Amino acid sequence: MPIQVYRWIFKQLSFWTLTLLVVPLSHAALFDRVAVTWNLQGSSHASESKWNVSIRQLVSGSDRAQVLAIQEAGSVPESAELMPQLTPPRLDNPHAVQVPVEEYRWNIGTRSRPDYRWIYFSRNDTGANRVNVAIVTEERANRVIILPPPASYASARPILGVEVGNAGDTYFSIHASANGGTDAALIVNAVHNYFATANNNAPFMIMGDWNRSPQALNTQLANNHPAVHANINLVNQGSATQRSGGNLDYAVTGSITGGANLMRALLGIASLVGQLSSDHTPVRFQRY
Repeated sequence: MPIQVYRWIFKQLSFWTLTLLVVPLSHAALFDRVAVTWNLQGSSHASESKWNVSIRQLVSGSDRAQVLAIQEAGSVPESAELMPQLTPPRLDNPHAVQVPVEEYRWNIGTRSRPDYRWIYFSRNDTGANRVNVAIVTEERANRVIILPPPASYASARPILGVEVGNAGDTYFSIHASANGGTDAALIVNAVHNYFATANNNAPFMIMGDWNRSPQALNTQLANNHPAVHANINLVNQGSATQRSGGNLDYAVTGSITGGANLMRALLGIASLVGQLSSDHTPVRFQRY
């Protein structure tokens, strides 16, 4: 083969390799942080030890979660320090949801060698104080987002999100309704619409207990929200995450411009963390 042909092939390969590596890099930042979702199966009287033992374990050490989405969060640990009330622009509440959203600083180290984590807590269960949602982060959030329940029935819950880092990466903690997660696709649509309304093409990750399988959610999105479906990607593993045998805990990533779904699928992997004191198993999302 003539040397000119080899040179042409090399140029083409170099171009496409550069394109594949460079174009989606801003969207790949989601997986630069290790993220975990876990349904704590909390309650006001039982969650304190789970926070101080299980959650502390998840956000500590070399393989720690840097963003932890929690469902059924119960109450925050007593040692967490309540910060001043969140107000705009750090609190983004575009629909004026009447749910308290609180920020806490939690020292998981010692008094002489503090090691802080930040807790963002949506106190939407003012009765049993059980099915609250929360997010624990290693970096203090630039912005905290609260969106209304995407459905009108009583079991639908608000959507809590935090923006961290310099690239606008936004992580959400969600808990779809217990009646089979019928509002699961509406949750994804609500988050997508939040970014579309602001013309914000930053990447987002929605983690939580979807109360339906990834396959069912994918079909629901494709049928009912095809434009949104084109811009998102499901990141899940293949084993049951709930004691009943369902694979209910996973993530949806996306952006309003799409185009980075292949990169996300290649770079992001979901894996079980190990059974802790709950009927759900934590699921980890990270770069390959």
